[in-house]
Amino acid sequence: KQWYQRRVRDERGGPVHNHPFTTVADLQSVYDLQMEQRCTAYRRATHKLSEQKRRKILNSRYDDLRTIIPACQDGAHSKQSVLKKAMNYIDQLTKELLVQDHVMRELQQEQDRRRALEQEHSAWSTKLGALRKHYGIPES
Repeated sequence: KQWYQRRVRDERGGPVHNHPFTTVADLQSVYDLQMEQRCTAYRRATHKLSEQKRRKILNSRYDDLRTIIPACQDGAHSKQSVLKKAMNYIDQLTKELLVQDHVMRELQQEQDRRRALEQEHSAWSTKLGALRKHYGIPES
Protein backbone atom coordinates (compact mmCIF):
# COMPACT_ATOMS: atom_id res chain seq x y z
CA LYS A 1 0.00 0.00 0.00
CA GLN A 2 1.09 3.51 -0.66
CA TRP A 3 0.94 6.04 2.13
CA TYR A 4 0.49 9.76 1.64
CA GLN A 5 1.01 12.74 3.82
CA ARG A 6 -1.92 15.12 3.13
CA ARG A 7 -3.68 18.07 4.68
CA VAL A 8 -7.37 17.19 5.18
CA ARG A 9 -10.33 18.52 7.13
CA ASP A 10 -11.73 16.47 9.95
CA GLU A 11 -15.22 14.92 9.62
CA ARG A 12 -16.96 17.91 11.22
CA GLY A 13 -15.44 20.32 8.72
CA GLY A 14 -13.16 21.71 11.44
CA PRO A 15 -9.72 23.23 11.07
CA VAL A 16 -7.08 21.75 8.79
CA HIS A 17 -4.78 19.17 10.44
CA ASN A 18 -1.69 17.39 9.28
CA HIS A 19 -2.21 13.65 9.04
CA PRO A 20 1.21 12.11 8.54
CA PHE A 21 0.04 8.69 7.35
CA THR A 22 -3.22 8.59 5.42
CA THR A 23 -4.28 5.92 2.97
CA VAL A 24 -5.92 6.57 -0.38
CA ALA A 25 -9.16 5.14 1.01
CA ASP A 26 -9.03 7.57 3.94
CA LEU A 27 -8.47 10.46 1.57
CA GLN A 28 -11.37 9.31 -0.61
CA SER A 29 -13.74 9.07 2.38
CA VAL A 30 -12.70 12.54 3.55
CA TYR A 31 -13.19 13.86 0.01
CA ASP A 32 -16.63 12.19 -0.19
CA LEU A 33 -17.60 13.71 3.16
CA GLN A 34 -16.50 17.15 2.01
CA MET A 35 -18.49 16.82 -1.22
CA GLU A 36 -21.57 15.69 0.70
CA GLN A 37 -21.25 18.69 3.04
CA ARG A 38 -20.91 21.04 0.07
CA CYS A 39 -23.97 19.51 -1.62
CA THR A 40 -25.96 19.80 1.62
CA ALA A 41 -24.90 23.41 2.03
CA TYR A 42 -25.81 24.12 -1.59
CA ARG A 43 -29.23 22.47 -1.18
CA ARG A 44 -29.86 24.48 1.97
CA ALA A 45 -28.89 27.72 0.28
CA THR A 46 -31.03 27.09 -2.80
CA HIS A 47 -33.97 26.02 -0.63
CA LYS A 48 -33.58 29.16 1.46
CA LEU A 49 -33.55 31.34 -1.66
CA SER A 50 -36.58 29.63 -3.19
CA GLU A 51 -38.47 29.94 0.11
CA GLN A 52 -37.61 33.65 0.32
CA LYS A 53 -38.82 34.11 -3.26
CA ARG A 54 -42.06 32.26 -2.46
CA ARG A 55 -42.69 34.44 0.62
CA LYS A 56 -41.92 37.60 -1.35
CA ILE A 57 -44.45 36.63 -4.05
CA LEU A 58 -47.05 35.70 -1.44
CA ASN A 59 -46.59 39.03 0.37
CA SER A 60 -46.87 40.83 -2.95
CA ARG A 61 -50.21 39.09 -3.59
CA TYR A 62 -51.44 40.16 -0.15
CA ASP A 63 -50.45 43.74 -0.97
CA ASP A 64 -52.41 43.45 -4.23
CA LEU A 65 -55.45 42.25 -2.28
CA ARG A 66 -55.11 45.15 0.16
CA THR A 67 -55.28 47.63 -2.72
CA ILE A 68 -58.28 45.94 -4.37
CA ILE A 69 -60.49 45.35 -1.33
CA PRO A 70 -62.21 48.56 -0.17
CA ALA A 71 -62.30 47.51 3.50
CA CYS A 72 -58.50 47.08 3.55
CA GLN A 73 -57.56 50.46 2.12
CA ASP A 74 -57.85 52.33 5.42
CA GLY A 75 -54.60 51.02 6.93
CA ALA A 76 -52.43 48.04 7.72
CA HIS A 77 -54.22 44.73 8.13
CA SER A 78 -52.98 41.27 9.02
CA LYS A 79 -52.97 38.56 6.41
CA GLN A 80 -55.81 36.81 8.19
CA SER A 81 -57.97 39.93 8.21
CA VAL A 82 -57.16 40.57 4.54
CA LEU A 83 -58.37 37.07 3.63
CA LYS A 84 -61.50 37.45 5.77
CA LYS A 85 -62.34 40.81 4.22
CA ALA A 86 -61.63 39.41 0.75
CA MET A 87 -64.11 36.58 1.36
CA ASN A 88 -66.73 39.08 2.57
CA TYR A 89 -66.10 41.30 -0.45
CA ILE A 90 -66.46 38.34 -2.83
CA ASP A 91 -69.74 37.38 -1.12
CA GLN A 92 -70.98 40.98 -1.48
CA LEU A 93 -70.04 41.08 -5.17
CA THR A 94 -71.74 37.73 -5.74
CA LYS A 95 -74.97 39.00 -4.18
CA GLU A 96 -74.81 42.18 -6.24
CA LEU A 97 -74.29 40.12 -9.38
CA LEU A 98 -77.35 37.99 -8.57
CA VAL A 99 -79.45 41.13 -8.09
CA GLN A 100 -78.19 42.58 -11.37
CA ASP A 101 -78.97 39.32 -13.17
CA HIS A 102 -82.51 39.41 -11.74
CA VAL A 103 -82.98 43.03 -12.85
CA MET A 104 -81.65 42.19 -16.32
CA ARG A 105 -84.13 39.32 -16.66
CA GLU A 106 -86.99 41.61 -15.60
CA LEU A 107 -85.90 44.28 -18.09
CA GLN A 108 -85.65 41.67 -20.84
CA GLN A 109 -89.18 40.43 -20.05
CA GLU A 110 -90.47 44.01 -20.05
CA GLN A 111 -88.81 44.67 -23.40
CA ASP A 112 -90.34 41.47 -24.81
CA ARG A 113 -93.80 42.58 -23.59
CA ARG A 114 -93.28 46.03 -25.16
CA ARG A 115 -92.36 44.45 -28.50
CA ALA A 116 -95.40 42.21 -28.34
CA LEU A 117 -97.62 45.24 -27.61
CA GLU A 118 -96.03 47.16 -30.51
CA GLN A 119 -96.73 44.23 -32.84
CA GLU A 120 -100.30 44.01 -31.57
CA HIS A 121 -100.69 47.80 -32.01
CA SER A 122 -99.32 47.53 -35.54
CA ALA A 123 -101.76 44.69 -36.34
CA TRP A 124 -104.74 46.70 -34.96
CA SER A 125 -103.58 49.79 -36.87
CA THR A 126 -103.50 47.73 -40.07
CA LYS A 127 -107.01 46.38 -39.38
CA LEU A 128 -108.26 49.87 -38.55
CA GLY A 129 -106.78 51.20 -41.79
CA ALA A 130 -108.49 48.39 -43.73
CA LEU A 131 -111.86 49.10 -42.03
CA ARG A 132 -111.58 52.85 -42.71
CA LYS A 133 -110.78 52.15 -46.33
CA HIS A 134 -113.68 49.66 -46.58
CA TYR A 135 -116.20 52.14 -45.07
CA GLY A 136 -114.63 55.23 -46.67
CA ILE A 137 -113.67 56.90 -43.42
CA PRO A 138 -110.76 59.30 -43.83
CA GLU A 139 -107.70 58.90 -41.61
CA SER A 140 -107.37 61.50 -38.93
